[in-house]
Amino acid sequence: MVILVANFVSLPRAFVWIGVVLSLLTGLAGGLVAGRLTSGGWHTRAIHALLTGLLGGLLFGVTLWFSMSYAIPRAEYSVMWAINYLLATNPLGIQQLPWLYTGNTLGIVLVLLSMGLFAVEGYIAGGAVSQTDHRSQWD
Repeated sequence: MVILVANFVSLPRAFVWIGVVLSLLTGLAGGLVAGRLTSGGWHTRAIHALLTGLLGGLLFGVTLWFSMSYAIPRAEYSVMWAINYLLATNPLGIQQLPWLYTGNTLGIVLVLLSMGLFAVEGYIAGGAVSQTDHRSQWD
């Protein structure tokens, strides 16, 4: 859901960068939910949240790459537009790593980075969430 909002909803210019930060923190929210719904110790909750973060990061990275390559439309001043603008106007390391900006190489890097970011966020949030007994809610 966050990915759709990040791609198709225009934000006021003052809130675009807040939306970028919030969308990059969705791994924390996914990890929190996965950790709360998983029974077991902190390590089990953290692993489930890590897997949730990997999946969310994959979806986010692929959507970002498709929106950058115009395979899917994106709204102007949306979160994905802002990330694309940031990458287009500040090509980090283009002098040192020119191969990164050829073909689909940048897309692979963006997908892997977003998967890593969301997985780490999910792992931290899933391991840090308190353990609750969900059976007592339904009895």
